[in-house]
Amino acid sequence: MSDTEEPPIGPIALSLSGGGFRAAGFHLGVLTALQRADLLGQVRVLSTASGGTLLGARWLLGMARNEPFAESHYQVAHYLTESQPLRSAIRRAARERLTLTQAFAEELEATLFDDSRFSSPTLREIYESRTSIEEGSFNATIGRNGQPFRFTFSRGNSARIGNQDTHLPRKVAQHLRLSDVVAASCAFPGAFEPMVMPNDFTWPDLELAEAAAESFTGAPTGLVDGGVHDNQGISSMLLAAKRISGATASSGSPIDLFFVSDAERRLEAPEARTPRRKNRWSPTFKIWHVSALSWLAILGACASIFLTWKKVEAERTINDFRWPVDAIAFGVPIAVALTLIVGILYVRRVISQAFSPLKPHVGKKAWRSIQRVRVRDAIEAFQTRGKSLEAVAAYAFPQRVRSLVYQSVWSNSALKGKRAACHIYELLQDQFKHVDGLYAPTSDLLDAVGRAARLSTGLELASPAELEDLQVTGQATAIANLLEHLESRYGRDRAKWSLEVLELDGRLREDWNAINTSGKPLRPLGETDRSGRRKR
Repeated sequence: MSDTEEPPIGPIALSLSGGGFRAAGFHLGVLTALQRADLLGQVRVLSTASGGTLLGARWLLGMARNEPFAESHYQVAHYLTESQPLRSAIRRAARERLTLTQAFAEELEATLFDDSRFSSPTLREIYESRTSIEEGSFNATIGRNGQPFRFTFSRGNSARIGNQDTHLPRKVAQHLRLSDVVAASCAFPGAFEPMVMPNDFTWPDLELAEAAAESFTGAPTGLVDGGVHDNQGISSMLLAAKRISGATASSGSPIDLFFVSDAERRLEAPEARTPRRKNRWSPTFKIWHVSALSWLAILGACASIFLTWKKVEAERTINDFRWPVDAIAFGVPIAVALTLIVGILYVRRVISQAFSPLKPHVGKKAWRSIQRVRVRDAIEAFQTRGKSLEAVAAYAFPQRVRSLVYQSVWSNSALKGKRAACHIYELLQDQFKHVDGLYAPTSDLLDAVGRAARLSTGLELASPAELEDLQVTGQATAIANLLEHLESRYGRDRAKWSLEVLELDGRLREDWNAINTSGKPLRPLGETDRSGRRKR
C-alpha cells in the first residue's frame, strides 16, 4: 500500500473490559487477532478497566520498551497460567502487615512487571514513550461516590489524572508505579480493600509522598475496581477519542473504528423466591421460642457453674482437692459454661442492635407480631432478601449500567459504521450468519467458546487449557467482528473493494479457517521460542 492510500481500517480506539483473568485471557486473543491482521499498530486510543488493565498496562509497557508484541504475549500468558496472585497476596499481606490490595500490587511488581533490565515501571515510562497509542487511561472508581478516577496517558497536558474534582498533577502522578495503578483498577469491592490515593501508593521517596499529599485535591480517596463505574471502559475511550480527534482534525485522521473487547458474562440471577411446598409436619418454633430457649440455656449454664463450684468447695473441705488434676477437671466445665453465657449474650446483643432501628417504625404491637413469626419463615425471609439484593447488585444493576454505557456509542448516529464490539459469548448466538462466505463455527470451536464464557471472574485460571479457550474465543470473535465491519463499510460486492481491503479480508478469513479447523488459538506473528529462534 502506498503512503497516499488510506488503510482499510484507520485509527482505532480500543477498550478492554474488566472480568479478572477471564477478561485478560480473552483480550489477549483479541490483541493477537489484531496483530495478525496488521491492525494492532492502528490503535491510537486505549481504555481499560480491571482485568483489562492487567493486560493493557503490560502491553503498553512492552511497547514503551520497544518489546515485540510476541514477547508481551508470552509474558502475559505465562503470568496468567503460572501465577496465583490472590493466594500469594494473602500470604504477603499477613507477613508484611499490608492491605490485600497493597499486597497484590507488590505481587504484580515481583511477577508481571519484574524485569532486571529495567527499573520499576512507572507512568513516566508511558508518558515519555512514543508508541502508536496517543491517548487513553487505566480506569478505577472512587468508592464513596462511584465517580471515575482515570490514570490518563496523553500526548498533551489537557487530560487530568483523576477526574474534574479529584485529581493529581501530572508531574507527581508520573511517579506512580504501574503495579499500584493496576491493583487500584482491579480492587473489586468485597474481595479487596480500596486503594487509598495517595497514601496507599508506593512513592520513590518521602519528599514525593509529601508532595502527592499536598497536591492531591481533596481528602485521601479510596479507589476501587474500575468496572464499578464502567466495566467496558467505553466512557473513557470516548473522552480520549475526543482529545485525539481534536488534535488530528487538521490532518484529517479522526478515529476510524471504536472497538470494544467485552469479556463480561451475560448471566441472569436465579429467582430470589420460589413457591414453597407446604409441609404440615414442619416444626412450629417461633422467634420468641428461640429467645426463651436462649435464656433457659443461660440459666442452665449458671446452674452448672454453681453446682460445679459447690463440688469444688466440698472437695476442699475434706482435703481431697488435688492440684492441678482437679483444677482442670472442674475448671474446663466452668470455662465452657461461661463461654456459652458470654456467646449467647453477645449474639442477643448483636441481633438486638440489628433490629433496633426497626422498633420505632413498626411499633410495640407489630414488634410482638414479629416475635411470633415462625423461625423457618424468618430464615426464608432473610434468605429471600439477600438473594434479591444479590440479584440487583450483581446482575440487574451491572447489566443496566452496561446497556447505558453501550448506548453512548450505539445511539450516536455520527459513529454509525465506526463501531464494533466483541462479546465473549457472541459466537454462541449465530450472529455472523450473514457474513458472506464465512464458515459456520465448528462444534470444537463452540465448545471452547462455551467453556470460556462460563469461567468465573477471578484472579486465577485452573489450567493452561482455560487460557487456550479464552484466547481462541477472543481471536475468533474479533475476526468475525472485523469481517462483519468490512462488509458493513465497503458493501458485499467484493468487485468494488480495493486491493488493500481484499488483502485484509483474505488474512482474516485465513485465520478464521485455521481457528475453526483446529479449535486452537493462533500464535502471534514473529513469536520466538525461549532460545530466540523464530517459530514457524
